[in-house]
Amino acid sequence: MLTFDENFTRMKKLFKIALLCAAVIGALVSFSSCSKDSMTNSKLIGKWQAETITSGALSLDLNEMLEGEMFITFKRGGEYVTEVVAENGSETTNGTWSYADGILTTNIGGETSDVTVVELTYSRLVLSQKGEILGQEAESTITFKKVR
Repeated sequence: MLTFDENFTRMKKLFKIALLCAAVIGALVSFSSCSKDSMTNSKLIGKWQAETITSGALSLDLNEMLEGEMFITFKRGGEYVTEVVAENGSETTNGTWSYADGILTTNIGGETSDVTVVELTYSRLVLSQKGEILGQEAESTITFKKVR
């Protein structure tokens, strides 16, 4: 079993990944102008609940790992909110996003990250990012379901 500090550190890393995902989605919405982009806009706007994070052969249930839930809400105008609600408290982070050439860029407190949208439907969102996870270089994928 993980200590509170280990769990909190892991939750912060997952939270950053979730925020990046939110930024990518927001960017797609903000820069939509044609009918296809208009459909993407309507798919992204709303509240998404994180379900799993996968890296290589490892797949984890985020809700179990956090002992709570993680949500990202994409709003029109390039803003998003990430919420982590756990037994030991909750945390909310606000950020902005932009989108260009298939890359969603998020900005949270001056820290910028890029994420790739792998799949987007009206009920499912899959985001991917390369980076360091638990001390090793890896590609991770986070799957979300739309809750409203």
